[in-house]
Amino acid sequence: MKNFLQKSCIDFAIQAKPLERYMPKEMDSFKYKVWQVVVSTPFEYFIMILIVLNTILLMMKVRTVYFVQKKYFKHRNVEYRVLVKQDFS
Repeated sequence: MKNFLQKSCIDFAIQAKPLERYMPKEMDSFKYKVWQVVVSTPFEYFIMILIVLNTILLMMKVRTVYFVQKKYFKHRNVEYRVLVKQDFS
């Protein structure tokens, strides 16, 4: 059973809303174009797909994996982690 602090933390995280939204002032700048891509719905779906693929990839790791598969999984995992890290940076 969750104690009061855990429940309060979960409630806060669910109900949290940003106080303001950063938007570059110059609409012709590269920052603005990147901002448009990052706040778009397709980009959010893309990031969610990356997270799901990374989760599946991690679930597929087993003890008796062939060397080629292990190498493939390792590289895909690194790629997904880099892309997700770039999203949260």
